[in-house]
Amino acid sequence: MVLYGISGGSLLIIFLIAIVLFGFKRLRAMVKDLGVALQNFSKTLRSKQAISPSKESKSEILDDDPY
Repeated sequence: MVLYGISGGSLLIIFLIAIVLFGFKRLRAMVKDLGVALQNFSKTLRSKQAISPSKESKSEILDDDPY
């Protein structure tokens, strides 16, 4: 398995080094926090898309621009 030029063996070595440096509990907490942050980010993007004005109102705003 090759992912962006990194083989499976290399990924395993990187994972083992991360476990040694941070410890399994801390690494698990960091991954969980990253997942929650990504979830909140995607929820925010979805809610901003629902709130944003339609394409017609955007073009009307641009037409009123004096510059």
